[in-house]
Amino acid sequence: MFSHPLVEHRVIANYSLLVSVKGSNTSLKPYLIASHLDVVPATNESWEVPPFEGRIQDGYFWGRGTLDVKNGVMVCAFMYYEDIHLLILMQMYGLFDQV
Repeated sequence: MFSHPLVEHRVIANYSLLVSVKGSNTSLKPYLIASHLDVVPATNESWEVPPFEGRIQDGYFWGRGTLDVKNGVMVCAFMYYEDIHLLILMQMYGLFDQV
C-alpha cells in the first residue's frame, strides 16, 4: 500500500497512521484527509440508556456507535488510493511536473 516513492507513512503512538503524499509543485496548497476509529468501554452504568439498545429518545439516537465515522475512514482510504493512482498515471504520461 505504501510502495510508491512519493508516499511516506508513520505509525504514531502504536495507534495512528499518518500518510503523506508529496507532489512536485510547491505552489499548490496541501490538503488533509482525516478520520478516526476508536473503541471505548461501554458499560450500562456509564450510560443514560443501555449502550447497545439503539434507542430513539427525546428526538435523538442513543447508543454506542451512533456517531461513528467508519464511513469517513473509508472515504480517506478511497481518496488515498485515487490520489496515488492519479500520481502514477501522471508519471506514466510525463505529466508529473504539473503535480
